[in-house]
Amino acid sequence: MAEEKQLLRHATGVLALSTWFTGLLQARAANRNSRSESQFRTAHVGGTLHAVFLYAMAGVISTFCLTHGERKSLTYNTILMGWTNTLGYIVGAMLGKRGLKFTGMDGNIPPLVLFCTAMYALTKVLYFSWKGSRPLSVAED
Repeated sequence: MAEEKQLLRHATGVLALSTWFTGLLQARAANRNSRSESQFRTAHVGGTLHAVFLYAMAGVISTFCLTHGERKSLTYNTILMGWTNTLGYIVGAMLGKRGLKFTGMDGNIPPLVLFCTAMYALTKVLYFSWKGSRPLSVAED
């Protein structure tokens, strides 16, 4: 039950950040015909979808056949993935950088580091989700 509550708390934080804060920045950029408007739109929608994923994971995490330690790792990495991806979008939009490739020691570094962290966490989320979703007879082996 603790993992579900932790996921719900972080889902609410990601949702608030991506809908209110980033939504306001996106509206501001759109009204000023800013070049970064599409990046803020991506941050607004992407962060909202990460919050939805966190809410969904809170609803199903107890059904995974995992040890206590594996469930804690799945929870931690799900939260890490949601926040770092969301912050990667926002920081990238604020800096006007995509953060999708290394371009030297410049403004691309902060979103790139956030996205790389999110990708690492995603591998853990996928691993534990796959492992925990196996039929019980297989999971016991």
